[in-house]
Amino acid sequence: MSATATTFDVAAVAALPLDDALSACRDLLEDPEFPTVHAWKESGGKVLGHFQVYFPEELVHAAGMLPVKVRGAPVEMRQADSHFGSYLCSIIRSSLEVCLDGRLPLDMFVTHPICDAARNLAGVWSRNLPYSSQILYLPQNVNSAGSITYLRDEYARMLGDIEAVAGRTVSEADLRRSIAVFNENRRLLREVYAIKRETPWLLPVDQAYVMVALGACRDLLEDPE
Repeated sequence: MSATATTFDVAAVAALPLDDALSACRDLLEDPEFPTVHAWKESGGKVLGHFQVYFPEELVHAAGMLPVKVRGAPVEMRQADSHFGSYLCSIIRSSLEVCLDGRLPLDMFVTHPICDAARNLAGVWSRNLPYSSQILYLPQNVNSAGSITYLRDEYARMLGDIEAVAGRTVSEADLRRSIAVFNENRRLLREVYAIKRETPWLLPVDQAYVMVALGACRDLLEDPE
C-alpha cells in the first residue's frame, strides 16, 4: 500500500531534471491538505502522527501504519486559538488546527515533552479528537544504569498501544525489516549531511530541507532514494 500512489508519482518526479524534481517535492511538503496522508487513508491504511523528534517510527512502520511527523502547516487559525494561548508557537497551534479541521486525518497521536507546550499536547488532543493520544517518555539521564531497561519498557508500552490501533501484532521479523528500512534512510540522510558539510555550495539549504523533510510524508517502503 502506498501513501503516494494517487497523488505523488515518485517515478515520474525522479525522471524530472533535478531542480524540477525538488520543486515538485517542495510543493508536496508545503501543501496544507496533506494529500499523501489522505491517499493512504483512502486506501485503507492507518496513520500515526508524532510531534517532531525522538520518536521510533520503526514501531509504526512495522505495524503497517504510516508514521507522519506533525510539524504544523501554513494555515489560518480558526479553531486552535481557542485551545491554546496566543503566545505559543505557530508550529504547535497550526498542528492542532490541521487535525481539528480534518486536513491531517490521524488514528493515533504521540508527543514528547521536548518543550513546555509539547508536554501537554496529548491532553489537548485527547480532549478534542476521537483517537488515542499518548506521551512517549524518554530517559532524562541516558548514562544512568537503568536507562536502557527503562527505554526498552517504554518502547514496549508504546508498541502495545500502536498494535491496538493497528489491529495486529508486530513480530520480531516485522521490527527487523522496518529497522533496516529506516537505517537505510538514515544512511542516505548522512550522505546529504556530508555534502552539505563538505561542499555546501552544491546543495542550497532549501534543497537540503526538502530532501530531509520528504521522508516525513511518504511511505519508506518505496525506494528512499
